[in-house]
Amino acid sequence: MLLALRQSERLTAWNALTPGKRRGLIAPIEAAARPETRAKRIAALLRAL
Repeated sequence: MLLALRQSERLTAWNALTPGKRRGLIAPIEAAARPETRAKRIAALLRAL
C-alpha cells in the first residue's frame, strides 16, 4: 500500500488524513480475500485521494 502511494505521488494526501480516516480506508482493503480484489480496492483508494 505504501509503495502504491509513493508511486502515485499521493503520499502527501494520505499523510494529511487523520489516523481514524486512514484505518477506515484500509479496512476494506485488508478484508479482501483475493489479491485481485485487494488490488482493485487500492486502485480505487488512490483515485479517491
